[in-house]
Amino acid sequence: MALSMVHLLAAHRWAVGRPEYFESPEYYLGAISPDAMHIRFHNDKSRKNEFHLGNWVSVAEENVHAYWRERFEPFDVGYGIHVLTDGHWIPSVKRDFPELVNELGNVRPMPYYNDVYQTDYALYRDAPEREHLFELLKIARAPKDHPMLSEAELSQWRDEQLAFYDRPCPHGEPVEHIDPKYVLRFLDELIPKIDAITGRYF
Repeated sequence: MALSMVHLLAAHRWAVGRPEYFESPEYYLGAISPDAMHIRFHNDKSRKNEFHLGNWVSVAEENVHAYWRERFEPFDVGYGIHVLTDGHWIPSVKRDFPELVNELGNVRPMPYYNDVYQTDYALYRDAPEREHLFELLKIARAPKDHPMLSEAELSQWRDEQLAFYDRPCPHGEPVEHIDPKYVLRFLDELIPKIDAITGRYF
């Protein structure tokens, strides 16, 4: 999975030219919220694909369309952007870094997490959008009626993400593959793909 800075930057780029989302605190909260399932399940990822609407490691856009037919507030738009980002992320990593893929076809946890954690910290430090995005997150209000996650879980996840980057990065080996430049190239490729999926709605 991509970490929160990648998701926030993807959401921010997609919202350019869409003012109803571009400055919406709840939209950006939605853009980090599928991972709030970790509040309930901690490190157990066995239901992650469910909370990502089938988009954890590949794109299932029909599931996102079904979700948006039922729920289309800014939070829900951000939620869909998150899962679509993740659905494109792992195939992109596998395509560009086959040396990170094990014999079962899965991304090797290490050095993958070493790279993505350090890169997310670097994006937090250097991305000019970050300060404003985090100010919006601070005032975002979680929905009370989400079908999968409670208001308390969504709020706690938001608070944990706001505090996350104040702690030392948990990894420190040299970054070999997924660096900030790679993330920016990924976003350049991603946004037209999401535009094509969202065009009929937003």
